[in-house]
Amino acid sequence: MSYAVSDHPLGPYKKGGVIIDNTGCDPQSWNNHGSIEYFKGQWYLFYHRSSQNSHISRRVCAEPIYFDENGCIQEVPQTCNGPEKPLDAKLNVDASIASRMSHGCYISPIENGEAVFYRSNYEREEWIEYRVLDFGDGVSELVLRIKGKGTVSVRCESMLLGSMEYNCDNFTNIKLPVSSVSGPHILWILLKGEDTVLDSFYFK
Repeated sequence: MSYAVSDHPLGPYKKGGVIIDNTGCDPQSWNNHGSIEYFKGQWYLFYHRSSQNSHISRRVCAEPIYFDENGCIQEVPQTCNGPEKPLDAKLNVDASIASRMSHGCYISPIENGEAVFYRSNYEREEWIEYRVLDFGDGVSELVLRIKGKGTVSVRCESMLLGSMEYNCDNFTNIKLPVSSVSGPHILWILLKGEDTVLDSFYFK
């Protein structure tokens, strides 16, 4: 979604920039529809993302909008939490609320909700992004509810927190020791191996 400005309804218009780019929300990312509303002193963007590796399925989202010193709209990143404060990393996080994914991953229904499905890719790691998690005063372990076979790695920005192999025919809680990290960060979960489904996770 981009915007343009003019002093008159019929123009001429000058392009202002991108408001939000939903690239990476799903392998089938394509168009984006939305609107902007002012509510209790804050501007918000309401829009949709593609979902379930399909042109048909959509996910409704909202993000706050901010302006720079020249009155221009700053580009809004896709997040997991929308207008809310960062997610508590120590509470159970549904994997399906990922902010972005590489094209080897997609969101799809499971019996009790939705999860992130990973398609086998032996050439490279595929990633799932969670923007933003708050790690509080620190963590030392990640618990993932996962099934499949492969290797999982976890990063915060450029820092590798930990990595391990997994081999689970059914959903299993695996425990991954991680380097200490505190405060709010963007989290990436990276997968490599055979067909995998990530249901949820939390830090301890």
